[in-house]
Amino acid sequence: MEAKAYIEEGVHYRSKASTGSLAKINEALGQAKAAFKAKPDAPWEAPFYQYANRLAHLYYLRELNGVDAYLLFLYFADAPDVPAPCSAEQWQGAKRLTDKCLGLGKHPYGKQVSTIVWSVADMLDSN
Repeated sequence: MEAKAYIEEGVHYRSKASTGSLAKINEALGQAKAAFKAKPDAPWEAPFYQYANRLAHLYYLRELNGVDAYLLFLYFADAPDVPAPCSAEQWQGAKRLTDKCLGLGKHPYGKQVSTIVWSVADMLDSN
């Protein structure tokens, strides 16, 4: 599970790995990108490196290690204690943009990757 409370947390321009490790990471991202049937020219190294990295981990677990793994992106809407709170609609727009930038459409892992946008205000109201 990957959880975020504001959109800017999801923007990462590059891994901070060493040059040698970076080559291995980029190769692994390329394999995952192909497995997800993403557009070949879509950049998985930036600016949504972290999101792509999570998808690559799912690919690694499921396809290369036979683990019955799933990935959940959990986004908290209207979180009052973050630098830039955002609404559920803003999260949905950010998700659409991320998928577009990563060249994702329908992919073979559609049943293993889910997204939930959860309103903090609704959680607080139910208590």
